[in-house]
Amino acid sequence: MKMIKRSYIILGLMVLIIFYVSISKFATNYISDSGVIKIGVIIPLTGTQAFAGEGLKDALILAQEDLNKQKDSGKTFKYKYKLIFEDGQLDPKTAISAANKLINVDKVNVLIDAYAPIGSAVSSIAEKEGIVHMSVAFDPKIAEGKYNFVLFMKPDTVSKVFLEELKNKKIKNISVLRVNNSGIASVYQSIKDLSPNYGINISSEEIFQPGEKDFKNVTMKSISSKPDEYVVLALSPEIELLTKQLNDYGVTNITTAFYFDVAQKKEIFNGLWFVGYSKLNDLGFEERYKERFKREMTFGVPNFYDAFNLIVDIAEKYKGNQKPDSNYFADKIGQLKDFKGVLGNLSSDIEGIIDTPASTKVFTASGTDFVDGKR
Repeated sequence: MKMIKRSYIILGLMVLIIFYVSISKFATNYISDSGVIKIGVIIPLTGTQAFAGEGLKDALILAQEDLNKQKDSGKTFKYKYKLIFEDGQLDPKTAISAANKLINVDKVNVLIDAYAPIGSAVSSIAEKEGIVHMSVAFDPKIAEGKYNFVLFMKPDTVSKVFLEELKNKKIKNISVLRVNNSGIASVYQSIKDLSPNYGINISSEEIFQPGEKDFKNVTMKSISSKPDEYVVLALSPEIELLTKQLNDYGVTNITTAFYFDVAQKKEIFNGLWFVGYSKLNDLGFEERYKERFKREMTFGVPNFYDAFNLIVDIAEKYKGNQKPDSNYFADKIGQLKDFKGVLGNLSSDIEGIIDTPASTKVFTASGTDFVDGKR
């Protein structure tokens, strides 16, 4: 009988020890978690845009490394910043699953993503769950709601510079060849709406689907409209393939509103003008990026770098004793005024869009030359 009682006592003590350890571990995690700002990142790490996704990941790694250098030099920060990456591919369903995991399992404080198909899918979830969401994409609808924001140039910002350049070059008729994509549709709609103000006529509009490789039908229809300039609006690899196939038909007067900056293999655009990113505010940023990662700067890199630093800046200015919540982040991003980023002085408008400038550029064998540095 005594042996049985002793066994029960020992078992009870073991249960109490296990319970105590579990509670202690939970408490430790809770305390440490309260001092960590978790940033969930949804980017294409597989698929056709993986090359750009890796570049976006590198941008955040560089931003975090620069933050650590500030710590090493003696600057103190209230919080730690943890990046949690998820592969959104370029697929809305995959992006939704990634967002749900980041929100419900990882308990992130902020979401960052890129490309309109991903941003559009995540925006409704972020708004429903009350999680601040910042997207690098053209589609302005992504910014709808209290918690959604876009850190990218507006479609009108690009199209105005683009149409002005067409006007300066005395181009009257353009044919547009574009992929079926919500962000690209936003850019095209802006060009279409504003083109009469610049005396530009759209002689034809040809639409194709993502993943297409044979563009014979759309190119022949476009050529038959006899435009002065061919405007290609597509992502990689379609933009390279379509440009090459137009070249095969003897077409060389090709341009785009931003999308050469998205391409993986830019050498095919040598000698062509287009509208894309403006000169960076930090002129040494691109070289630092290249030196660190041994690769060219890809789409969205400066935007992601600025997004990270913006989040840090807002969090570090929080006056409360606990971690800042989503309402605080949303209010501060919505009121953003002249934040100094590598893209320039960033401000948020009433729509929740942090617009960035666009410039006319020309691809050359040695890189990209700006036609007008003031733009």
